[in-house]
Amino acid sequence: MPKIVASRDIACPPERLWDLMSTVRLRSHWDLSVRSFCRHGAEGDIANTRLHYQAPLLGSISWRWEGIYVTYDRPARSVVKMISGSWCRPFKRLAGSWVMRQAASGAQLDLIVQFESRIPLATRFMVRRIDRMLNQSLERLDRLVLDVEGSDGQ
Repeated sequence: MPKIVASRDIACPPERLWDLMSTVRLRSHWDLSVRSFCRHGAEGDIANTRLHYQAPLLGSISWRWEGIYVTYDRPARSVVKMISGSWCRPFKRLAGSWVMRQAASGAQLDLIVQFESRIPLATRFMVRRIDRMLNQSLERLDRLVLDVEGSDGQ
């Protein structure tokens, strides 16, 4: 399975960054892999929580998937695995991770996606697309942190 990793140092303490990233209403503002998101259950409750995503496919076409926590260690690591998806899902298997470490500037964040494509010939295209999407999401998250932290200080 391909593994795509995008990393960035973000000027925000890890606990605060985790809070922003975990805020359901903000998720689609920074995460380009999510058009809409909802959590059924308590954040981090591995046994009883289901995560529901609507994700972009091509253009305005979306696909839906449901995930579960495999790992939840706030604010260091979270792993979500796809357990079901709509008929037009591009993946046989999908897992996404957040890995966060303390850094001199605040937090070092890795966004990681591993997948198995339903169409093997599309794998290289999907790797490039996911890599671009993860890096652009990190840029948007960095801007969101600046906006939120700036407005908190006013």
